[in-house]
Amino acid sequence: LEDAIKALKEAIRRYDKEIAKAMKVVDAEQAQQLSQVKGVGPVTVAGLLAYLPELGQLNRRQIAALVGLAPYNSDSGQKSGQRRIRGGRGMIRRILYMAVLSIIRYQ
Repeated sequence: LEDAIKALKEAIRRYDKEIAKAMKVVDAEQAQQLSQVKGVGPVTVAGLLAYLPELGQLNRRQIAALVGLAPYNSDSGQKSGQRRIRGGRGMIRRILYMAVLSIIRYQ
């Protein structure tokens, strides 16, 4: 069990180094702006920049639609359907969900 824990800790250190190296290649200004949010760490920043390269090029409504966070209506004639979110980039929604949990915890 101790060997497994040591191996996992070493893997985490390796991945952290890879993330840090990759972050040097991306837009440093965007990375710094994202990391200024309390509770948003390097893993979240790396994920957002990797899976959502459109950040900074589209407005907030377009980003919300692209990620799948903009609710769409299912209305038909005079029937008013439910508003739902679906589609979009699921990985970004997962990253944002974990970031929100962290932000809620630290605020």
